[in-house]
Amino acid sequence: MQGFIDSMVEEIVMEGKPFDTQKKYLKKFCEKEGINYDKLEADISTFIEIIENLKDVPNKLMEQFAEEKGRSCHISATVISELLNNSKVITLPELEFVVKGIPLKMVRVEGGSFQMGATSEQKDEAKEDEKPVHQVTLGSYYIGETVVTQELWAVVMEDHSYSTPEKKSQEWVSWYDCQEFINKLNVITGKPFRLPTEAEWEFAARGGNHSKAYKYAGSNNFEEVGWGFGYERHFVAQLKANELGLFDMSGNVDEWCDDWYDEKYYSNSPILDPKGPEKGTHRVLRGFGTEIPGHRVSARQHRDPDISYEHIGFRLALDTKITKMDKKVNCSSEDENEPSSVVDMPWTDSTRRRGSYTGLFMGGMPNGKGCVRYDDGLYCEGDFVNGKLNGIGKVTKRTEDMLGGTLEGEFKEGKLNGKGKETLGSGTIYEGEFKNGYLCYGRVIDSNGSLRAEGEFAGSVLNGKGKQKSWEGSIEEGFFTYGKLNGQGKRTRKSGVIEIGEFKNGDLYNGIEIDADTKDIVTNGNKEKTSGVC
Repeated sequence: MQGFIDSMVEEIVMEGKPFDTQKKYLKKFCEKEGINYDKLEADISTFIEIIENLKDVPNKLMEQFAEEKGRSCHISATVISELLNNSKVITLPELEFVVKGIPLKMVRVEGGSFQMGATSEQKDEAKEDEKPVHQVTLGSYYIGETVVTQELWAVVMEDHSYSTPEKKSQEWVSWYDCQEFINKLNVITGKPFRLPTEAEWEFAARGGNHSKAYKYAGSNNFEEVGWGFGYERHFVAQLKANELGLFDMSGNVDEWCDDWYDEKYYSNSPILDPKGPEKGTHRVLRGFGTEIPGHRVSARQHRDPDISYEHIGFRLALDTKITKMDKKVNCSSEDENEPSSVVDMPWTDSTRRRGSYTGLFMGGMPNGKGCVRYDDGLYCEGDFVNGKLNGIGKVTKRTEDMLGGTLEGEFKEGKLNGKGKETLGSGTIYEGEFKNGYLCYGRVIDSNGSLRAEGEFAGSVLNGKGKQKSWEGSIEEGFFTYGKLNGQGKRTRKSGVIEIGEFKNGDLYNGIEIDADTKDIVTNGNKEKTSGVC
């Protein structure tokens, strides 16, 4: 094994091609160990596990070898270390995916600090929502070299509306359309793509740590980097790139960001990795305006997330902490309908509630055991079918109001169906048999542990035979219609008075009333003396 490692290290240092050399020697390793290399290469995670067998090669071996050969070690020690040691993350200057035959290139943005907002080069064209200028510090991340193109959109969304999809920006997309696209892309690639935050977008547009303080993304001359306002869409990456090699961040289309919009957010924005306000009515757009000043790197736009226009598109982002993978990943459609290993990725459900999903995917949806953490505080875990809980599961809701609490039991289409239990934020418990999310047979227990109602329910109120304690403290039993006695029944009031007979809409219609103190019976308005009648 050591001779194998030495040979590989030598070739990496001499040739400067760590990825190609690594594969070459891995193939030799597979032949020696009787492993099917072609099959192995298709499984990136297993591929990397085999590579980890070479983890005994430290950086100092690289440096020692280079010194012995009289050469400078011109290969990044960090990259070599991550390739050959037991590291969980590979940091590369760029990542290239092939999604159903369409290339997708992501450029690494090294973390750093910058002044966000109406900096001096923006001059008097800056608007009030770009102020005050404030410091922001971000970690490293990847961002799309270009906006999402028509051809990438077409293969991911299986959109056949284009006769010939081109390398032009995809437009007419709402913020929610972007989330649907990202959900599907994440299933295909197994990677947690997302929209960039507004701060990430601006830092990248300014050139990151290589910024030259340009007014636009890559130049002070707008015509070098942007197309300007118009109804004709252009091919991507035709003009000058910015300092990071990113194209069209000033002009071409407006780009959705992940954040909610607040014109005064900069006044209280956190320094470290700001993600925008917790809530709002509009989402942020960047990079495009009806006039040239709107194309500046600090210019902000915003729209209702449901809105789509001909000049609105989006660019992808990706965290740097990615499961180990090769530099170039081919994501074919052949495995799209097969269950994957557990993934952790952004998720937007059919009701447009947004969050993150951890679990198994199949056919573009959560299918199998998993959990969803929604941004509004909702948490779902259990067995999923086509994106909804189906089977045993649990839902934890917000607890600020009476709608908070938990649901647990048997689910169908995301609702309790079968044996289950609902606990409200107030402490009230509904338990028994549920249908379409509502209790149909069981009992309701107050927060103090006392029984409120039991029997047959509809819409979580008694409807049929049952027993309940009314809001005024009376005990009622008999036949109910939507929470009120209707038919034969009995009511024992808090005072001790007992009503027995036929009820209508909650009132005694035909029956007797027994006074607890005098034991008098009142029937049809007549009092009769009784002894111990109850």
